[in-house]
Amino acid sequence: MRILRLSKLKEAGDTIIEVLISLSIISLVLVGAYASVRHNTTETQTTQERTSALQLAQGQVEFLRAAKGLPSGKTCFDQSGAATSGTGCTVTLAGGAAYTLTISLSSPGNVYTVKVVWTTLSAHANNDASVTLYYKSVQ
Repeated sequence: MRILRLSKLKEAGDTIIEVLISLSIISLVLVGAYASVRHNTTETQTTQERTSALQLAQGQVEFLRAAKGLPSGKTCFDQSGAATSGTGCTVTLAGGAAYTLTISLSSPGNVYTVKVVWTTLSAHANNDASVTLYYKSVQ
């Protein structure tokens, strides 16, 4: 009978080593899942910001086409399509990122360069990003 009691005691539960190994494995899985979710969230934010910048740049090109160029002394168009410069060339969207719009003309080829620069809200080092479009004016 004594032998039966010892074997029952050995099967009664897990050892501390087994529990620690299980906790370590669970911790590694959770850390990996957290890193993956954080990376995806950052990339989604970056993609949304880049898409917004591209839409702003495309809007500037459309205003250039409609106005048949940019009046001298002006560096962009505001949201209503009026040529402007200075603070009128900074747009802050609902997401919180501030976009600075700049249009420049390369005289020999009548090529406009539309550049949108913003500071990303995502967790990248050196947080400045930009989108550049080119538009050739047909005169």
